[in-house]
Amino acid sequence: GGTLNGVTYDDNEYRVAIEVKDNKCGKLVETVTIYDKEGVPQADIEFVNVYEAASGTLRGLSFNKVLTGRDMSEGEFLFELKDETGDLVQDIASKEAQSGESQTLTFDDMTFEEVGEYKYYLTEVIPQDAVKKEIDGKTFYAKNGVIYDASEYEVTVKVTDNKMGVLEVEASYDGLDDGVPTFKNSYKPEAV
Repeated sequence: GGTLNGVTYDDNEYRVAIEVKDNKCGKLVETVTIYDKEGVPQADIEFVNVYEAASGTLRGLSFNKVLTGRDMSEGEFLFELKDETGDLVQDIASKEAQSGESQTLTFDDMTFEEVGEYKYYLTEVIPQDAVKKEIDGKTFYAKNGVIYDASEYEVTVKVTDNKMGVLEVEASYDGLDDGVPTFKNSYKPEAV
């Protein structure tokens, strides 16, 4: 046996003995006996190969973060990736950035063991004591002069078997033409 492209080959060995005798009536008659590698007679020969694809990995699920009006501090903003049931899969904090500078944040690799379609939801964590506001028909939350982006992005992960022993993983953000979402926050000092 051995494995190639996800197929583990059966390592059974058989010895086939064919005895040919003259039946004394003008015909040769053969007798076939099958033995396994230990020499035990068998009824037939059977090879069973097993196919199993190796897990697949989603690498580089990214999004952008921008804060205008002031510089962004390391860890100031937190983002969560949750599964369909609402369970937290991963979270990631923002990095230090200049006002208006877009930064790309990337989640850790995710491993998938089964073919299928998976849904995840990406959101910015809004402080619990932030005040809800409506601006141009869009919901925002404000705290300490920062207007938080309350967008939720749906991520579809498709896992397929390439039939060569590997699961292939692709992710896309539903409803986005350019492929990568951007959370846009702004800062405006509050009046005193």
